[in-house]
Amino acid sequence: MSSAPVARRQLSAQMRAKRLSAGMTIEQVADELEWSSTKVSNIETGRSKHPAVSDVRLLLGIYRVTDQREVDALLDLTRQSRKRGWWSRYDDVLTGA
Repeated sequence: MSSAPVARRQLSAQMRAKRLSAGMTIEQVADELEWSSTKVSNIETGRSKHPAVSDVRLLLGIYRVTDQREVDALLDLTRQSRKRGWWSRYDDVLTGA
């Protein structure tokens, strides 16, 4: 199992590759899902630190990813990317709050 930041980078790269394989632009995907293009872009760049499993599932549907093992692997990667590291328990100390 990889760390959340590594999983997020892997997920981002794979989601961008899926969109490009589908021959779609970020704007087309956003229009199809009635999302902002920023939301799609944030998932693809990793700026979305906790992407929703349901959002990734919708994107995979738009990209016509039908191989269930591939879908399951990407959804598991999404779940891994959402996990908080051990250091998050110390946010109050580390941020000086």
